Amino acid sequence: MGAASELGLNVVLAPICWDLLEPEEGTFDFTLLKSLLDSARDRDLHLILLWFGTWKNSMSCYVPGWVKRDSKRFKRVVTSDGKPQEMLSPACPNSLRADAEAYRRLLEEVELLDREFRTILMVQVENEVGMIPEPMDHSETSRKAFQGNVPTAMLELIQENALPDGVQSFWQQSGSPLVGSWEKILGPSDSAKECFTAWQLANYCEAVTAAGREVSSLPTFANAALIRPGFAPGRYPSGGPLPHLRTIWERFAPSIDFIAPDIYFPNFTEWAKAYVKEGKALFIPEAAPSARIAANTVFAIGELGCFGVCPFAFEDMSPEKQEAVQSLNRCLASADKQILAAQSKGRIAGLVPSVDFDWKLETTEVERSVGDVGFRLKVTVGPEIADVDVSSLPTHGNGRWEAPNGLPLGGCLVLELAEGDWLMIGNDCQVQVFDPQGIDLVGLESCEEGLFEDGAWVRHRSLNGDQTHQGRQVQFHRRGWTIQRVKLYRY
Repeated sequence: MGAASELGLNVVLAPICWDLLEPEEGTFDFTLLKSLLDSARDRDLHLILLWFGTWKNSMSCYVPGWVKRDSKRFKRVVTSDGKPQEMLSPACPNSLRADAEAYRRLLEEVELLDREFRTILMVQVENEVGMIPEPMDHSETSRKAFQGNVPTAMLELIQENALPDGVQSFWQQSGSPLVGSWEKILGPSDSAKECFTAWQLANYCEAVTAAGREVSSLPTFANAALIRPGFAPGRYPSGGPLPHLRTIWERFAPSIDFIAPDIYFPNFTEWAKAYVKEGKALFIPEAAPSARIAANTVFAIGELGCFGVCPFAFEDMSPEKQEAVQSLNRCLASADKQILAAQSKGRIAGLVPSVDFDWKLETTEVERSVGDVGFRLKVTVGPEIADVDVSSLPTHGNGRWEAPNGLPLGGCLVLELAEGDWLMIGNDCQVQVFDPQGIDLVGLESCEEGLFEDGAWVRHRSLNGDQTHQGRQVQFHRRGWTIQRVKLYRY
């Protein structure tokens, strides 16, 4: 955890694996939990526990050996051609009972060891659950459930027009039946099978979570592996807590406080937005450690009210990326109270240019209005970007998630401290301020670079005309993230 402290991170996400927790059935070993707590407290860090129980990245590789060896008692997922998979079936009650008991025992120990300190802030239930290589499990128990009547709560969702479009249209075209099998009600499509899987997985995770709720009130969430463009159910972990399946997860897993995306694709802003519809909380437990990680964090905090972005494998990032993350974290920690206050009032924005899945820059200029003040961010594209193959899938192979050379890496978080008094946290960009109504001109009364220390603003240097292009714009050079306090006037 030393690397986390050096980068200015305040929370570490750490896995607790079922096979290490319960090496023999009914025998629990909490050595890892105690070690994590000691290490975090020594460094003044908090923890979020990741429960690697029945599934991790869809597979059941972290279940104990006594579970793996007993496939008669702990049933496997089966493909349509009868091949068992390295995955426990979501329709197996023995697996569910064993997982739920282990999870409950884990949280009992957490309460015993951590109730006084609250080092642990949240718990993730399972990890990137989903069905592959087909959209549903074809084990005998799952097939019988699929052939049985659709549950009342699922019928309520389809009547609320709350299921994916293809499923909704099939139901309507079939005369909107309210009794029958999953195929009769939702159709024979892969989308219908994925809804069935989402129902199974949500119910399973709900039962595990509810077992933990009996002994602990710690918040819980479920994370999702996302979908590459054009991929059909079965080619990605199907049925997981994805945006198009949100209603199923919320209806059948009410004990889970929120769902969260693991964003490894370049189109970070698109996926992040998909998880805040209807005012839902946003937390990103895994994000690609590309050179864009700092700018993506600024976007999520400023635009979407995100309360956490976690760069994956941060300890292995290059020195350049670590420096960017470190400088941003220093700024965020300095202004944390001001950021939270601005988020609560809606007086904040994250100005960051977006890119699409193929790393293509959508724009070099971003405009946002916060109240009666407008901000226009500009970035410069380096010449190298035209020479890079940007069509490769970012997570195929080591480093393929990396941003191409020349892609803008900066942005700006703007937030209001008081009328005419603004804080800007930026890097490698220029920000012009204007009146969105076009009535007044807005000028820069003063710009100061500095930090908040013990809640009070401490000026490190005043920025004169040479540093503001003679009063035309607030400027941030590519030398790490810094804070400027900017006072505005109108004329």
